[in-house]
Amino acid sequence: MTKKSAKKRIVIKPNFVPQVPMLDTPGLRQLAKREHLDVPQKIIPGKRKETLEQLGGHFIGRQRRDVSVKNTSEFYLHLYLAIEKERLIRNNRATLFPKENINISWDSYFYPDFLIVGEDKISFGEVKSISVNGGKPFFGYRQLAGYIRSLLENPGANIVTGIFKYGKSRPCKYYVCHKEDEHKCDNRCLAKNLSKTTRSLLVIPDNLLAFLVMLPYPQEMDQRKTRRGGGKEIYKRPYGEWLTYLVDHWDNPGLAIGKILKHAKSKNLGLVNFSLDDFFLDNLEAERVTSSKNIYCRSHRGFPMYNVTPFNVVRYKNETYTTKTSPHDDWIDYLRNNLDDFLEGLGIKEVYYERLERVSIANVKTTPLPDTPKDGIPI
Repeated sequence: MTKKSAKKRIVIKPNFVPQVPMLDTPGLRQLAKREHLDVPQKIIPGKRKETLEQLGGHFIGRQRRDVSVKNTSEFYLHLYLAIEKERLIRNNRATLFPKENINISWDSYFYPDFLIVGEDKISFGEVKSISVNGGKPFFGYRQLAGYIRSLLENPGANIVTGIFKYGKSRPCKYYVCHKEDEHKCDNRCLAKNLSKTTRSLLVIPDNLLAFLVMLPYPQEMDQRKTRRGGGKEIYKRPYGEWLTYLVDHWDNPGLAIGKILKHAKSKNLGLVNFSLDDFFLDNLEAERVTSSKNIYCRSHRGFPMYNVTPFNVVRYKNETYTTKTSPHDDWIDYLRNNLDDFLEGLGIKEVYYERLERVSIANVKTTPLPDTPKDGIPI
């Protein structure tokens, strides 16, 4: 008998941002003074005033968490492409471009994680990651506006969103190994923890995403370090429970949708003035597979290689073709014909048209005046 060849090893190499080291006590005190952290603190009854080293430690801790957030996103983008790249390229018959090679920007706040450009279609990809302990993905207003405009202005366009869940059943901070080693842990800890505790990947089409982000109330929050620009941003954040329903009940999408609506109702949430029919989810189908055992993570900076523990991958699609058009095409046409209603339901109408106007002004072509008037009359 011919011996079967071993499956090729897949190695992802996320380019992690170096973790911020914790300073010693004198260094923390100097940091607190340099950053003016020793301004008069609000006195809370029964709570002792924090020392300079404590204030400096909190400052470094926030920096470490910011680095961890960036590196977690980097890890899962590379992991997603390792799992889905061949499938995406095959289905689109086109080349995949990672975010560093993307040169499309109608809006300075719309940066998809990857892009697939084919002869007759274009796919925008977004990768999110959340903890199993109450995590919710972030979908900013300006990001959602970019999604919708890209769908409407590019024939055959679609948005593919992948959402990873990671973590253990008990709370765990992934920027540290153990609480007692909080100040010593580096990116090796993060890579090892994420490699061992990734729970699932949920892949959803744009109409299912629109349904999920229509339900929750908006939240205004500080702009994340991973985003460009500053100030505040308004987010829609679907509940982690909803994503769990979609993963657990992949073989019965209707049941998953029903559980989502029931949970949303218990939180006084809903579809505003829309019904379920407005999202064209009747033909929603899903499949579940297990990720490869041969995926490994290794940093560009050369820390040890960690095997990524296999996890469930659930993919939803809405591409059951009819004689003329697909349900996805019908959904895009419906979105185009009812655009203002959808924008109002999502709460992004003002943002959408504001960004659209800014881009239109920026794209206006101007004709410079000649240095010397042709008629010889200086005006």
